[in-house]
Amino acid sequence: MSLLDNLLEIDLNPAFAYIVHEKFERKFNQHQHKKGQLSFVEDGIAYLTIENQHYIVPAKHFFWIPANTVHQLKVSHSATQLHSMYVQPINGAFFEKFGIYPATNLIIQLIKFTERWNRQYVYLNQPFTSALQSLFEVITLQENSVYIKLPIANSEVMESIVNYIQTNYNKPLQLKDMTDKFNMSERSFCRLFKKELNTTFLQYLKTFRVITAIDLLAKTNKSIYDISNEVGYESVSTFSNIFLDYTNKRPQEMRNFILK
Repeated sequence: MSLLDNLLEIDLNPAFAYIVHEKFERKFNQHQHKKGQLSFVEDGIAYLTIENQHYIVPAKHFFWIPANTVHQLKVSHSATQLHSMYVQPINGAFFEKFGIYPATNLIIQLIKFTERWNRQYVYLNQPFTSALQSLFEVITLQENSVYIKLPIANSEVMESIVNYIQTNYNKPLQLKDMTDKFNMSERSFCRLFKKELNTTFLQYLKTFRVITAIDLLAKTNKSIYDISNEVGYESVSTFSNIFLDYTNKRPQEMRNFILK
């Protein structure tokens, strides 16, 4: 039985939380539950859809979904480790709104501690649940959400275009390269992009590069210069400014925050 099939049982159970840690590649179609959801993406990338907005959750980030929020979740890679907790409603402004946040080392360690309760209901009178309570106190200290939106392709043509961008993002891609590759006029190409993804080719390319850079910052010791080149920017300052626009942090600030 899948996790979605268990949601009604999870909602009705009086336990403080139901915890599940999985490594998989799958898609949870649109659904909602009466408990809030805290999920941490250890590796890979997760895609969230809420109110027709598509969000990216990079590695080493967590997200909070308030109770009764309709959403869709897609985990894009079999190596993605997703740690999730479905919890009873908690008072406080933080828990009333959806958010995506970089995970500090303390948050990661507290989440890892909950692996002892994998696929179990947890009551607050059980041993060691003070760590679980501490986790929900610590996450409220996070101030700035990281909202990175990457639209999802729904047609065969656009899926081919998106796949090409995601394969060649590290190259100096220009609009003409794309129109030549897909045998389309510039006007038709831009119109298709806007209609299907509600963004531009350049914005999509920038977004995917930033997502990839976050993953490299979290998982490697590569220098900012090397990461800048690896995601397609010859100028570190250009890369740093674009990264700041998307995340409210410079690349080194993001690395320091993730690893502290």
